[in-house]
Amino acid sequence: MGRKVILVGLVLAGHAGLPASAAPEAEAYWTQSCARCHRDVVALTAPYAGRDPQEAAAELDSFLARHRAPDAALRAALIDWLLSQVSE
Repeated sequence: MGRKVILVGLVLAGHAGLPASAAPEAEAYWTQSCARCHRDVVALTAPYAGRDPQEAAAELDSFLARHRAPDAALRAALIDWLLSQVSE
């Protein structure tokens, strides 16, 4: 699956209240673009365990906007997926 296909799917999914169907695209984007450097998603998301989800999402959104994810829909899907990986 190419990056353009993933991005189009994420854009069509919308920004807020993404359906569960956006999760596979976000995970695929993670695998294709993020996992090269950030291999352990559990370790990466550990600091967000027990935190307010909206606060965590805002922090991640701010970071990802500066770190290779300029597309808002992509960030939203990726954040939803990342926060779903947080172990409590």
